[in-house]
Amino acid sequence: MARAVDAWLVLAVAVGAWARLSRVGEFDNLYYTATVASMLQGLHNFLFGSFDPGGVVTVDKPPGAFWVQALSAYLFGVHPWSVNMPQAVVGILAPVILYFLMKKEFGRVAAAATAAVLVVIPASIVIDSRNEPDGLLYFALLLAAVCIIRAAKTGKWRWLLAFSLLVGFAFNVKMLVAFMPLPAF
Repeated sequence: MARAVDAWLVLAVAVGAWARLSRVGEFDNLYYTATVASMLQGLHNFLFGSFDPGGVVTVDKPPGAFWVQALSAYLFGVHPWSVNMPQAVVGILAPVILYFLMKKEFGRVAAAATAAVLVVIPASIVIDSRNEPDGLLYFALLLAAVCIIRAAKTGKWRWLLAFSLLVGFAFNVKMLVAFMPLPAF
């Protein structure tokens, strides 16, 4: 039974990877791609998420997600696929992390079902294959959930600190949206 469930997880992740990677580069927010290109012009532009190469106008979101995209663009060049790839990667990793988070508490079947649902939700596929900041936001909050659960179970401060840093990064990705799960946490 355990191997069958793990096989379903592998299949779900493979389907999710195909769904996300097959769309990478097709749908690109040119405004955000121009921001990433501008951020590579200098440290000031990078830190503040500057939209223009002169470093005067900032983008309409905090720079957290664009830092990750700028790193990818620095390594691979500024292309629609290079700025979309970080979201696709976290979209592929999120179901795996969700599976292992759920498995201890609810069992393998429930964990595999939860991961499979996250893989095939159309909104998740669309978000994870564009250069919008939402994919990195929910990934940071998923990791924060892992940390807060570990903090509660172990009583160790390092997990609480990691939780705080991840929520802080999520805030720097999309501001107050990152605080929506705080009451549940």
